[in-house]
Amino acid sequence: MFRIGIIGAGDVVRRAYLPCLSKRKDSEIHSICSLSGDGLKNLSKEFSIKKTFTDYSKLLEDPVVDTVIIA
Repeated sequence: MFRIGIIGAGDVVRRAYLPCLSKRKDSEIHSICSLSGDGLKNLSKEFSIKKTFTDYSKLLEDPVVDTVIIA
């Protein structure tokens, strides 16, 4: 199981990346980062994302994350 971290929470992430990635059986969206923090709470609930960040370096330091998507 790959644990994915996503840096960015704009429209493309909300409408394309998250819906597609959430359907995959071989991975989970573990964390997401947005500098503004806008909407992270709602996204984390909607897509069962365990961690949210407003500082991308904290996401990159998380030892649980296997893959990072910069969007």
